[in-house]
Amino acid sequence: MIKRLKKMNSIGIMCLSLAIVLIGILVYATVSYAYWSKTYEQTTANAVKGACFSLNFHSDSQQINLTNTYPMSEAEAMTADKYYQFTITNTCTTDMYYNVTLNSLNTNVLDNSIAYKLIDENNNVVGPKILGETTQYTEYNNKTYSDTNGTVNINTSYILSTGFLGKAIMDDSHTNIITPGESKTYKLYLWIDEDVTSESTMNKTFNGKIIITSSTASRITGTYKEEILNGTDPVLTDDLVPVIIADNGDVKKANTGLEWYNYNNSRWANAVVLNSEDTYEAGDTIDPQNIDAYFVWVPRYKYQISNNSQYEEYVSGEPATFGSDAKKVKIKFENKNTTSSAGTNNGDWLTHPAFVSMNTNGMWVGKFETTGDSSKMTVLPNTASFRGQTVKGFFDLALAYNSTANSHMMKNTEWGAVAYLYHSQYGRCSSNSCEDIRINNNQSYLTGYAATDVANVSSYPGSYGADSAKTLGWTTSTGYKASTTGNISGIYDMNGGTAEYVVGYRTGIYGASGFASENIGNYDAKYFDTYEPTLNASDYSKRILGDATGEIGPFYYYSDGDAFRSHNNWYSDISNFVYTSSPWFVRGGMYSDGVIGGIFAFQNDTGRADNSYGMRLVLAP
Repeated sequence: MIKRLKKMNSIGIMCLSLAIVLIGILVYATVSYAYWSKTYEQTTANAVKGACFSLNFHSDSQQINLTNTYPMSEAEAMTADKYYQFTITNTCTTDMYYNVTLNSLNTNVLDNSIAYKLIDENNNVVGPKILGETTQYTEYNNKTYSDTNGTVNINTSYILSTGFLGKAIMDDSHTNIITPGESKTYKLYLWIDEDVTSESTMNKTFNGKIIITSSTASRITGTYKEEILNGTDPVLTDDLVPVIIADNGDVKKANTGLEWYNYNNSRWANAVVLNSEDTYEAGDTIDPQNIDAYFVWVPRYKYQISNNSQYEEYVSGEPATFGSDAKKVKIKFENKNTTSSAGTNNGDWLTHPAFVSMNTNGMWVGKFETTGDSSKMTVLPNTASFRGQTVKGFFDLALAYNSTANSHMMKNTEWGAVAYLYHSQYGRCSSNSCEDIRINNNQSYLTGYAATDVANVSSYPGSYGADSAKTLGWTTSTGYKASTTGNISGIYDMNGGTAEYVVGYRTGIYGASGFASENIGNYDAKYFDTYEPTLNASDYSKRILGDATGEIGPFYYYSDGDAFRSHNNWYSDISNFVYTSSPWFVRGGMYSDGVIGGIFAFQNDTGRADNSYGMRLVLAP
């Protein structure tokens, strides 16, 4: 949502009403089971036209009229295939910004019981999310809107999705449309969330309407801001060009006065570095041959600690249920002018240390593993990753990449910051579950790839190769599964590809990294994560909160096919902590790692040069 918008150009209402009433609870032993009577009424197709757009409800959309419905899973809701389908079309001669909102006419506990999923014609998905956890309309002068059914309070509307539509072309008289403006079609699914069992919802009713609000682009001034980011919106240095990347990989220069990112919808901000002067206008397509590097913005945030137990060692044997301890990370964005949270216990909030150490509102993270070579580092898709340097070799090259933008080699806590954002509602977690990141199993070390659905990556070693039967690129529906967002806007290669050295080491021990006691003091300490001494790789108690190591236990030690290894119980990723003999962290795993690789995988090494190890660039302006 955008604070700078002070009035809406038009509002359209799709006549959708919902009535959800709890009518009974059956109790079997100690388990309560809730039944609802649920009615969704849309008896005819309708078209509502505002000053700059039209909203059409599709006549072939399912009429939803269900009774005695019970709380259900997302899978059940999708199987039922009951949805509302509607299209928004720009009918004005200026670009249009819009919000798709669900207005709660009588806010009550059911707002936190209703799940929704919104899917557009390109199969971009918002949700599933709980309605009551979604951002509401609060920053507009137009507080109410009156229709034939009475006055609607806009501020009680939940924003399901936002976007903008290109303008229509009119004739010379400006009375007739020659070429229609852009359109967007959505399907909206609504159901009672499967986790709802509270008796407090008995005899409660929810009434709501779909409302589309819009403002033409000519009324948008200044720079786009997203309210939920609380002032941690992307910081653009001179070398960074803001872009929107289409699903097919086409890159267009973004109009920063319009929405070009939406973290509420898991669409992260992207920017590129060009190899020639930026002469592009907003909306222009950028030739990929003119791009040297892709970056993704990770906003500053605090997170709620949920697993601060210090595991002294792993447990022998396999867990009873794999992945049962994987937790959705609760995140709140906060800017650096806010007093940092310093929690240490479960339930406390902690400002992520990756942002505190850099005193920044966020960081630009390489969208792919670093490519190029020691003479010119790049960050490009479908390109062999840059490998074969010592930690110090990588470190020095990263510092020299762009000192104005505070470039550096990714730290271990910064890896953790990306991992936690991915494992939140702003990444790939719904209200009830999270999706694992698909491994990049391209044995040619090409960036941005993902294992196909038929490739077996559930064992070690996993299936790998370079042909399309085993691995596909970043612009495919399979490739999106290797992204931190599940769409093309996210960060790739954080599972598989090449294993990545990060700057995190056992204090006082430098191994074969190229660092030594006589030279490491020449660098600013903010670029290093240091860990207390330990003598073995299973002493997870030495973790730093936020680095996505010790907090992802418990840890287990069992055979995964060819050998015994330590694993965490989030996604069975390999989990070896740094210690005296191998003091440097390595993250993500290799293309061949199968089940033991992952964004939560961590191993140790000496810091030596190895053709299997690469790194990732970070900018912290």
